[in-house]
Amino acid sequence: MAYESLFPESQLSAIRRDVARFKEDHELGQDEALAAAREICELAGRGAPPERVEEEVAFAAVARQRGLRCWRDAVFVLSLEEPGRALLDAARRGDVEEADRLLEETPGAIRPTARGEVAGGDQPDVALPLVQASRGVMRHGHGRGAAMARLLLEAGADPSANGWVAVISAARFDQAELLGVLLDAGVPLDGPEGDSAWLAWALRDQARSTAALLAGRGARLDMIAAAGLGDLDAIARFVRPDGSLREGAGALRRPLCPPRDPDDRQVILDEALVLAVINGERAAARRLVELGADANGAPGGTDVPEATALHWAAMLGDTAMVALLLALGADPGVCDQRHGETAAAWAAYYDHAPTAALLERHAREPEGQRAA
Repeated sequence: MAYESLFPESQLSAIRRDVARFKEDHELGQDEALAAAREICELAGRGAPPERVEEEVAFAAVARQRGLRCWRDAVFVLSLEEPGRALLDAARRGDVEEADRLLEETPGAIRPTARGEVAGGDQPDVALPLVQASRGVMRHGHGRGAAMARLLLEAGADPSANGWVAVISAARFDQAELLGVLLDAGVPLDGPEGDSAWLAWALRDQARSTAALLAGRGARLDMIAAAGLGDLDAIARFVRPDGSLREGAGALRRPLCPPRDPDDRQVILDEALVLAVINGERAAARRLVELGADANGAPGGTDVPEATALHWAAMLGDTAMVALLLALGADPGVCDQRHGETAAAWAAYYDHAPTAALLERHAREPEGQRAA
């Protein structure tokens, strides 16, 4: 079960320790662990747990103890009838031959069914074979995601299930070959709403290969997406001779964020600058500041809307981008609006010592003598 991608590494390490401890407690016959495992198995309609408790049961019990919502997803996967659960495991491991055998024997395995108390509920993302194919590539790097996706699509897998999550997963985790298979199978290039949803996810998560694939196939761009791609010609097409922006400059979606005012020039320029910074596009960042983007603005457009472009560059450890932004007038003393910290503090938090040193040195210099 691909639960590891749900958590940052620090939390995942703690969960792994708790899971290992839970399995030890269960093996030693401790009452609390035995009761928790028994309850998880009952919810999944599986009867009594074996003497050696499975990893998935231990994870579900630990996640439940920690108050994590994903424990229900784990129970759902545990409740799946065979061979549906085996197909999920084969998809995650990239075992195309095993998946083909399972589907040949039981074609209905492509739509796994659940038993127990979770049966009849919404099918979570982790119970979709196409999603497991994508997450398996991310976790194991086995390079068989595209072949697995072809097999699953031929067997009737639905790429639109659960809000197109399999397509989003491929786009944001930079799985260009897998995404290409999905597009070839009829997934709309610009997303179901025509708002370049897949490209927006790719650029948000620095998925350069999938972003290049989508752009190369002709995905719809606005000025902000063009900035993330570093496409200076496309940026220029949205600027009139008088410097105003043409219609559509801020038309496309932004994941996890409320809609922007599509006609607010400053917001569009500032968001475009942030996306250029996130994707390491220095020439685009310079051009946007020349057009009027605020190097100290915190425009939103990402899931960390309180951060300036300089904070983003610091968080990513992009020292060259930090140097450029400082040269373009970014103020190292500006604090983010959530934590009240400078960009130097962000760089230090994410262990980017050279970036933090540059920012601290720049902040100490008198304003008239600053040089990146």
